[in-house]
Amino acid sequence: ALKPPSYTLSDSALLIKSGAFSLQLALANIKRITPANVFPSQTALSRKALRIDYLYGESVTISPEQKEAFMTDLATRYKNETAHMLPGVAV
Repeated sequence: ALKPPSYTLSDSALLIKSGAFSLQLALANIKRITPANVFPSQTALSRKALRIDYLYGESVTISPEQKEAFMTDLATRYKNETAHMLPGVAV
């Protein structure tokens, strides 16, 4: 059986794991988070997902079970830089 993707936040990074795929994304590199209605993918099993744009045009789509709690946790961990971050608002 396939394990669902996991998303782990630290004070400085988001770790995304799904099967053999793994991405450690520095919170400082996040440029924007927007809601995304997508077909399920390796990193997002739900159609109601979040698209994270980072660095120079790169993006990844994730589907945390509790999107609001995930966004609050992310903003809390990245206090001064992302406290104003809302889905759809550039950082």
